[in-house]
Amino acid sequence: MYRIKRLAIFLICAFLLTACKEEQPKSEVLLYKADKSGKEKEHYKTTTVKKDTYEEKITTTGSLYYQDEKAVAINESRAYLDKICVKDNQKVKKGDILAIYHVKYSDTTMQKKKLEVEQARAEYDSNLKSKRNEVLEKQRSIKNLTNASEKKIAKIQLQHLQQEYEDMKKKAKEIEKQERDYRELLQKRKKAVLVSKYDGTAGEVVSVGEYGGETVTGDTLMVIRDEKDFLIQAEDGEGMRYNMTVTIGLGSTSDDIVHRIKGKVISTDNLFDVDVQQSEDSENGMDTSAQLIQISEADRRKYAFDKYNLFISGSRLKVEDALIVDASAVYEEEKNDETKLYVYVVEKGKLHKRYIVSNYRQEKYFLVNQGLQEGQTLAILSK
Repeated sequence: MYRIKRLAIFLICAFLLTACKEEQPKSEVLLYKADKSGKEKEHYKTTTVKKDTYEEKITTTGSLYYQDEKAVAINESRAYLDKICVKDNQKVKKGDILAIYHVKYSDTTMQKKKLEVEQARAEYDSNLKSKRNEVLEKQRSIKNLTNASEKKIAKIQLQHLQQEYEDMKKKAKEIEKQERDYRELLQKRKKAVLVSKYDGTAGEVVSVGEYGGETVTGDTLMVIRDEKDFLIQAEDGEGMRYNMTVTIGLGSTSDDIVHRIKGKVISTDNLFDVDVQQSEDSENGMDTSAQLIQISEADRRKYAFDKYNLFISGSRLKVEDALIVDASAVYEEEKNDETKLYVYVVEKGKLHKRYIVSNYRQEKYFLVNQGLQEGQTLAILSK
């Protein structure tokens, strides 16, 4: 009887254990902590540690940075713009008309300038005539002198007067310039032209409407540049290093590249004192967060860079035979004021917490230096 009761109890326990096992979800496992002292249930997926080439890429857009670029402005007081005679990317030669403008001076101001010029001319002519008469008078007086000593002194005085007369005649150029400036000013009230001082290509050309009747004195109306003397300026140069080789793609979009060429990084923000370098770059009109890339002269002359959008790509880091781990399987924790990385290795259906060392990471992958081996299975825990 006692043996029958024991058998019945055993069967009931076996039935209950079987029922409990069937009700437990298949995705639940025992999670072992690092010290294997605690247990909790977690849902997870798995991923495998792979050996592959690890590469961190840089991708950004670029623009042309012209090294020989000269600003064009009207250095004329009270100048007002009437017409721009060139367009962006138009080739110009020295002496070509770039813009038409006029200057604004009131009739009262012009009358005052006229009187100043006339007065300067009258004073000059009067002083010159007076000095000439002094020279002539001294020459006549010398002829009437009989005393040798007096005659010698008179000749010395004559030489001084003649020198003063010649110096005074030289001032005629100043008077002529004042008269010429006044005549030009009269003309500029009606129409004046701004001509190019250089050969090159016009760029950043303004429009007349931008000023709305305001003076343009001293404002940059355009630049004249040597279109074949330029560098490529990366919009975001983070991660670039000096002498790094990059690829510049020319196209309408990054998916529609027409030409690909090679370039070398020739400036990086980590090579110089940051404050000094940023100050110098800012003065030169360069974005201080950008980097400059040099391309060959042959490529500069072969391709019409200004016709395309520029897309820059390069490899900041490339490691062959690296252990690659899915970033979703890597976790962080703070321990003794230090951030540590760890994973859960799946072994015989159990999860084991293991710390790893990783010096490089991308958004989707980690490169593991220590702690794992190729082919190991890692758990990706559900959140």
